Amino acid sequence: MKLVLTGEADVHREDVFAEMGSDKMIRDGKYKLMYGDFMREDRADYTEDPFGEHQKRQRPVTLMPDKVSLYDLENDPWEERDLSDDPAHQNVLWEMKEKLMQRMIRNSQAIV
Repeated sequence: MKLVLTGEADVHREDVFAEMGSDKMIRDGKYKLMYGDFMREDRADYTEDPFGEHQKRQRPVTLMPDKVSLYDLENDPWEERDLSDDPAHQNVLWEMKEKLMQRMIRNSQAIV
């Protein structure tokens, strides 16, 4: 961060990673990959609590992600067109998945 503040570098990091439960996201400035479906309205789940009663929990963190989404942030800043199924973007999809996996591995390593 010091290099950015002193003007010796233009960027602080190459990508941004975020997670909420089983949902993961990485963006590198041009592309954004989401693993999980943040916008799906039926993420609410009816689960049984320890006392045997059912309660509705919004967006449970134990629900496995079911979707990969890829967006071109330069050409689609509102993220309206998912490119994950576009054959022309399969190499980008693979690269972003690799970045996401590497970031998840790095975040899970113990700090000694």
